Amino acid sequence: MRTNGMMLSTCFVFSLLWIQSCAQYLPKITYLHVASEIDYRFSRTKVTSKMVNQKSFSTQAHFDIDLPNEAFITAFKLTVNGIEYDGEVKEREIARREFQAAVLRNETAGHIIARPRNTNSFQIQVNVAPLGEVTFDLTYRELLKRTKGYYNHVIYLNPGQLVEDFLITVMITESRTVTFVKIPPLQKDLLYEGPVGDNELAQVEFLSKTQALVTYQPTLQQQAALSDGSVSGKFIVQYDVERFNDAGEILVMDGWIVHYFAPEGIPPIPMDIVLVFDKSGSMLGRKMSQLQAALIKIINDVKETDRILLLSFSHSVHDWRRGMVAADLNNKEAAQQFVREQMAFGGTDINTGITEGLRELKTYNHGDRPALMIFLTDGKATSGVTDTERILQNIIEANTYNIPIFTLAFGREADYNIAKKIAAMNFGFARKIFEDADATLQITGFYEEISSILLEDVNFRYLDGALYDEKVTDRHFNNYFKGSELMVAGRATDINRLQQGMYITAKGYGNRNISLNYPPNDCTILPYKDQALPPGQRHPGMMEKIWAYLTIKQLLKKRDATDIYQELQQIETEILRISLKYQFVTPLTSMVVTLPNHQKVEPCSCGAIPRAGLSQGLSNLPVGLPGGPGGPIGPGSPGGIGHPVDRGMIDKALGGAFGGIRPPHGGGGLPPHLGGGGLISPDVAFAIKKDKETISTDVKQIKTGATPETTTRATPETTTRATPTVSIGRNIKPATPQFVMTLSGMSDSVCFNLPLSPGSTYTLLSVSRRSRGLDMYATMGQSLIDKISVVRKIMNHRIPKTLSKTTENDVIDNIRESTSGLIISVISKSNGLLLNIKVMHNRGNPEGLLGTLRDLKATVTGKSGTTATLSISNGALQSTVTATEISYGSTATDKCLFIQSTDIANLNIDLSQSLKP
Repeated sequence: MRTNGMMLSTCFVFSLLWIQSCAQYLPKITYLHVASEIDYRFSRTKVTSKMVNQKSFSTQAHFDIDLPNEAFITAFKLTVNGIEYDGEVKEREIARREFQAAVLRNETAGHIIARPRNTNSFQIQVNVAPLGEVTFDLTYRELLKRTKGYYNHVIYLNPGQLVEDFLITVMITESRTVTFVKIPPLQKDLLYEGPVGDNELAQVEFLSKTQALVTYQPTLQQQAALSDGSVSGKFIVQYDVERFNDAGEILVMDGWIVHYFAPEGIPPIPMDIVLVFDKSGSMLGRKMSQLQAALIKIINDVKETDRILLLSFSHSVHDWRRGMVAADLNNKEAAQQFVREQMAFGGTDINTGITEGLRELKTYNHGDRPALMIFLTDGKATSGVTDTERILQNIIEANTYNIPIFTLAFGREADYNIAKKIAAMNFGFARKIFEDADATLQITGFYEEISSILLEDVNFRYLDGALYDEKVTDRHFNNYFKGSELMVAGRATDINRLQQGMYITAKGYGNRNISLNYPPNDCTILPYKDQALPPGQRHPGMMEKIWAYLTIKQLLKKRDATDIYQELQQIETEILRISLKYQFVTPLTSMVVTLPNHQKVEPCSCGAIPRAGLSQGLSNLPVGLPGGPGGPIGPGSPGGIGHPVDRGMIDKALGGAFGGIRPPHGGGGLPPHLGGGGLISPDVAFAIKKDKETISTDVKQIKTGATPETTTRATPETTTRATPTVSIGRNIKPATPQFVMTLSGMSDSVCFNLPLSPGSTYTLLSVSRRSRGLDMYATMGQSLIDKISVVRKIMNHRIPKTLSKTTENDVIDNIRESTSGLIISVISKSNGLLLNIKVMHNRGNPEGLLGTLRDLKATVTGKSGTTATLSISNGALQSTVTATEISYGSTATDKCLFIQSTDIANLNIDLSQSLKP
């Protein structure tokens, strides 16, 4: 959850927010249990909270949970007065549509989604009747990451009141001896230096050498004695297991294996460290002083056997000394002085900063020792090369030694997307540095994780045929860092064959080849629990779930490393398949839980009052839907809906997502008067009638020139009555057209929509000339294009990039394609992308939809006010149409003549030729 405007992204966050209906009252939390089971590093955490409304009026509970980026929600259950409601994991777009449909039926709905920024979030609101009880159960899984020599399991607690039945249990089960378990005191969000001590209220009981139980059960008096007057902060469990200088441990369950590798007693390899840091004008002030303090400490901690290279950059690059310099005491002091002298000024040339660092490194490192680069910036590229795709391509071409590049995005204005891509494409990983008092500790903590390379070029080798190749995670790793752990998971074809031949190869100190053999028949075979399922049925075992978890994580990283459309499609399809099969809420899936309408709180005159001292966080509800910006749709709301709606109406309103009728001329999503962001076809009208039990819906074609009418329908309760109609007729212009075109020989721009299918991908343009070419693909959203993939081909290089919406009316890209004679501007709108195309000539035969549209001919034959008569043709087909001037942008010149969908349909533009299979 959010506290004081900050997002907690490194821990599991738990909060209960009660929103009162008609009085300032804090409902009673009678029970709060958090139970974690950590089996072989794979944790399963279940949060259960019971709350009672002790008053004589209804109250609304708002349950809001944030989780770390590494966790996947797997289950949610809500129990209201003994009735259970379970959530379902579904494909993200389907879940969003079902969520909207549930709201349209006036049902209370909760929606778990993976936020793009470091956290997952779940929110749900539920009505609690007088003296009623509600129970929330949420379960998530996380594969614990080993850093700095131990595993960290973190739970954040903030119930906001004393809880009588409060209990946290963490059961640790490992295959090797657990060497220590440490419970620090409850910690706030910021990092701090120095010893932290122990949590005196937590108990650790070793049940055996491989099992430990952690219990935290403060009494009411002990909760009240804490600094905030209740339990508040991060509850942390740290532990590790016995280590040897060996090939690790292999665990087997039901034919699936997980291989953990974290040897001890290996000397660190001397390495070359390149520090490239931003000193542009935006670093002025506290950020610069925090960075300087961090770099001074990092330089001090560099091993004497290592070499260092420092470069600062703004609009130009400034180096400390030429070449790699030994990290002895004198050189360290000189490097620290160089850092102190840096002053923030100028622009941000990311391209030159990194490529110059790589050039210097190649000059003085001839592949005889490992090297890495740490790159830090607080902004976006504003100087030199500013195009993201060119920057990425230049870095790849400069990094001929495949040096790992680790990137730090410092502060809110940093371009985290390019930081992730640079790292993912160059064997590193990215980290956000939050602009706060502990920024220095965040940076130095990051360096500590990667400061010592023990092994490089690590390969897990199994006998041929021992594992299914398509069911195994990555087996090669560039580096093994001190205090970390490498792991491989997969499905074995033959366990006996697997156990007869397995070893790990790597390079160690002095470029020495190392081979670590796994002892024959030494795998740990774990029992599979079938949970008394009927014959022929099975639940995935622990090792299989770890394989699924690891595979999704690796695929997500590969997704960051490519913009090639076909590869992205394949990767996302596989992520979605695994996520749905194993019921993980990932960036491509969501969880929806729906409640009947009697669980929803009726609005009252006093308004909703949040619990004092707590933020309600950000809602995941769509704009215009209950809980989201734009206000609720509910009883008493203007234009609202207070009763269930016919399923057919929902299908049609959602663009045919559930097998209904897709609007024939573009559009999709909820109509604006129902709170949706998308457009329904201009040729479809809704007649919505409200009675005691149902809302009847008619969808009908409105003839040209027709005016809104009233319709009648008999209901079980009443005779036929007049029904007010909300219509979107053919003469109602859309807020944003899909295409704006200035055709050859025209001074006015025309604009129109095409009946493109939501979710489908179309070839916009494909041209090739000698050694150069361009391919453009568009994936359709509900009303506008959702994203565009562009692949430039130069010689043997393919330079991909993806365009998606940003700030309203931003020109995301301008593409001048001389072969086809097209100048294409991609403009961001609130609900997708608009294409503004100017035709310079009609030479050549470009393929794709824009090639067809380019050859349309139009002439203005008459104009009166904002209405114009056009003669428009597509080859031999010619038509005279009436168009109306509309505004599509933010300036006075952003106007076009809108052509109705029925008139465009008469031109018989063949969309099937452009549709990608």
